[in-house]
Amino acid sequence: VDPAEIGKNVGPHIPLVGDVKHIFEDLMEGDREKVEIALELWAQVPKVYRDKYYDKMLDVIYGDFSDELKRHALFFIQETERFSASDLIEFLKNKENSESIRKSCIYVINLAVDKGKFVDIFIEILHNMENEDLSMETVLTLSNIKDKRIAEAYKELIPKYEESDFDFMIVRNMKHYLKNMV
Repeated sequence: VDPAEIGKNVGPHIPLVGDVKHIFEDLMEGDREKVEIALELWAQVPKVYRDKYYDKMLDVIYGDFSDELKRHALFFIQETERFSASDLIEFLKNKENSESIRKSCIYVINLAVDKGKFVDIFIEILHNMENEDLSMETVLTLSNIKDKRIAEAYKELIPKYEESDFDFMIVRNMKHYLKNMV
């Protein structure tokens, strides 16, 4: 970006001029306020540089940051080569985290190649019936994992979900899964 053009049409939210990689790196190594600014810029960082910040993003996810910033960090790490569901599973299990950020975590875990290792945790979430959105995202995450444990859990859970006020799509997706297991 030509520095002379900054702010001409629309005032910059964060007036930074320079190579995104270097700006991001400087911000990520800074204090909390700078890390928060960096998280606002995460999508601008070329994918080839993202693995370098994987551990720092995990620190944000598990740290004392807002859900919005944690969500930025979740979406950042899903686009790295190092991305693994095993790095997020403890965060997902922690019920002190908001249901909204846990739902985002499940959404991101859905893209992990190792998500099948955590079928029992996903089934436990469904058994707890904590939140409709959390249950729906969990069912969607399990939809492309073929596992007898899921089928058995769904057979048990369908009547409970049918009797609940939860969205009928959860039951519909469970039944669809069972139909496709045959």
